[in-house]
Amino acid sequence: MIYFQKIILFLILFFPSPLFAKDWNPNLLEASRLAYAAETAQALPLINAYIAQNPEDPNGLFVKAVVLDWKATLDWEGRNSQKEILEIYKQANDLAFHLWDSDPENVDKLINLGNSYLFLGRKYSDLGKNLDAVLTGKKCQKYLEKAIKLDPSRKDALLALGGFHYLADQIPPWLKSFRGLLGIKGDKDLGLTELKYSLDPQLPFYYDSLYALVNVYSDFEKQYETALQYLTQMEKIFPNNPELKFYRANISEKKDKTEGLSGFLKLGTWCEKNPNHCHPEYSFLGYYHAGRISQDLSLNDQAQKYFAKSLEFNPLFHNLQKAEASYWSANIDFYSQKYTEALQKIRQALQVQGLPKKNKQEMEDRLTSICQKISCY
Repeated sequence: MIYFQKIILFLILFFPSPLFAKDWNPNLLEASRLAYAAETAQALPLINAYIAQNPEDPNGLFVKAVVLDWKATLDWEGRNSQKEILEIYKQANDLAFHLWDSDPENVDKLINLGNSYLFLGRKYSDLGKNLDAVLTGKKCQKYLEKAIKLDPSRKDALLALGGFHYLADQIPPWLKSFRGLLGIKGDKDLGLTELKYSLDPQLPFYYDSLYALVNVYSDFEKQYETALQYLTQMEKIFPNNPELKFYRANISEKKDKTEGLSGFLKLGTWCEKNPNHCHPEYSFLGYYHAGRISQDLSLNDQAQKYFAKSLEFNPLFHNLQKAEASYWSANIDFYSQKYTEALQKIRQALQVQGLPKKNKQEMEDRLTSICQKISCY
């Protein structure tokens, strides 16, 4: 590990740009850019054409998976698309392995194979297959470290390697006792250095590196200002991606509830003005969270306004939040002795299908409280 700490430091100090830049096809970066720009309909034919013309390059499959991931996020397809994306990563991993197996000292093939293991492991994690995620992701290390040793200039190895080194040092508690047995060694400081060094606009995974740093500083380091600085860079490049605005609001709330309230309101109003760029689900979430935070801040009049606004969008994928918008609004009415209004909203909340038993019981208890105040029949 000391070798890699020294070589990364050496590269940063003396070689700010690659020694031997790989000749990347610009369509890879363009397809990735379009995906992050929320233009997946344009990105898909571009990356499919690249794959057809370059069937021996796993990077085409990597980028296609990124495009489909963004499509699933922006269209709220969720888990329905994850198995298809997993199969693409498996296909990429198989291709990368067979190409490497025929030429095991080839730096390009080492990097492709190493990247394929971490990308596949990350997708297993998305699907909740945590042990598969760990066992698959850890395989990336030896291939990527060997590639860097053979050619220290190759920044395209550092997104996956940096991600591995960082996350291996943040291993879940349930796996810590198996760390040595599984051969997992991490170094979060080294991982952060590698992730930052992978930020090269000429690489097809440049935007993934930028997004990874937002996640790391927000979710793990809890350095919200730094996370927002990286996110600001992304928003300047991708002003029409609502997920980035949603992420900003979430991070801002962790810093300060008032900033979070402002962020969610901006999301809701932006989506109303830009329906071609924004699924209605984002409009709902913007106003729903604005209502939730207003309620937390005892701004009840504002909360009522935002809850009512959120329900205008009739979400399809957030049943619990839809019910909560009505239920919490009913509670405000109840404590203001507006029992008739509260009754109507509680009944509306209880009509939502698929509520968890605990939440449904809580709402039914509130209904009982209302019915003790006024006739419900």
